[in-house]
Amino acid sequence: MKIEELNQQSLGKALIQASMTALHQKKQTLQETMVSLNSYPENELEWNFIKDLCTLTSEEIAEKWYGANREDIGFYFKE
Repeated sequence: MKIEELNQQSLGKALIQASMTALHQKKQTLQETMVSLNSYPENELEWNFIKDLCTLTSEEIAEKWYGANREDIGFYFKE
């Protein structure tokens, strides 16, 4: 499952950077920034996840990131 490959610390850092990137690019929304985003090699997987969250449908996200185990998505919300 691709979701398990994400580094949560890098994902958090990418989210913080994404908001500042949007501001720097003078975009109105994070979605606008992510649609035009090329990739960041340092944490490319995490940036791709954020981009997908902003640009894909829920079904597409589930298929791409959770794959065959998407029925078990609730598992990821347990502490």
